[in-house]
This record gives sequence, C-alpha cells and structure tokens, in this order.
Amino acid sequence: MVKYYLIDAEILFSRSPFVKDQAEKFSYVKPYHVLEQSSNNQEEVLVAMPDNLIGKNVVIEINSDDIQKFLIFYSSQLEVQVNEALGVLKVFHRDTMEPLPRVYVKIFSKAKSGAENFYKDGFTDITGKFEYANASGKSLNEVDKFSILVCDREYGSTINEYKNLAEGATDSRPVHEKAKRYGTAARGAYGGGGGGG
Repeated sequence: MVKYYLIDAEILFSRSPFVKDQAEKFSYVKPYHVLEQSSNNQEEVLVAMPDNLIGKNVVIEINSDDIQKFLIFYSSQLEVQVNEALGVLKVFHRDTMEPLPRVYVKIFSKAKSGAENFYKDGFTDITGKFEYANASGKSLNEVDKFSILVCDREYGSTINEYKNLAEGATDSRPVHEKAKRYGTAARGAYGGGGGGG
C-alpha cells in the first residue's frame, strides 16, 4: 500500500525544518491519496505518481507486511549546488542550467546541543548565488548542521540538510571575505561563475 500526504513546503519547513527526521509523523494524518499496489513477489516494483499528484509536494508512505518507509518528494525544476566549505549555494534551472536570481532561500540551524533556530533568509543574487552560512551576529562555532529551503513560485521547492563545514568555522571573518580568498576553489566548484553577493 502506498499513501500520499500533501504538504506545503515552506509551512512544513518553518514548523519542522529538520523534517527528514520526522516524516513518520504523517502516519497519524489522513492521507490525501491511497494506492493499493501488489508486488507479485517481485523484488522491485515501479509505481507511477498518480495523475492528481503530479506537480505537487508530497510525503509518500510505503507499507508492506514487514516494512514501513517514508519519502519526502518535492516537485521541482531547481538544481541547487552547494559549496559546504564556503557556506555558499547556487541555484540553476535543472533543465537549462541557467542561474536563477531572486529565488527565496530560508535557513534553519541545528546547534551541537540539538537546539533548532531560524538562521537567516533572503534571495539569490543575479548569479543565482546565496551565502547561507554568513549571518550577522551568528556564530558558526555552535552550528552542527543547516537545513535549507530553496523556493520559487514557478520552479518549485527543495529542502536539504548540510553539515556545517564552512571553511574556518572558528575564523571570525565573514564568509564573503573567506570566499574572496578561496575564489578559485569556488569557481571550480561551480564550473565557472561567481561574483556578486
């Protein structure tokens, strides 16, 4: 049996930014769509997304006699490339690989103590770049990992988690200053480009 639960990516993210650890909570909610699927004793079965769910963000629950699995699926045309060493991401259109400016980015951090807090938000610059680890008044030293929502009205949403690997987490310089020093590495990581931000 396959169950589908509709989600609003930004609302879900704001309530539970590290939702990857909490998807099973949807098992207590009435599903939007249920599909009976027989495996016919096959090891692998491909299940097409129901027509009424194409283009929507959903949590998918898969149940069989001995397993229960959850998967969060985001309908998205976004390609997000992250340089964790610099705490920088770039957003592209998945098909054309054109950089996308003015894409909304929202970040929560999880401290080493386990506390979850809003970290920063904003929009990608003209090159599609956003410095997610650089936040005024925030210390990288206490951050264990980030959860990042990238959201565009036309091209959809993605949510991913990243460890805090920002270069020199104990270095008090702003990330954008460190990015200048490591500009060559950053350009290589993004296949050229850079600038702005």
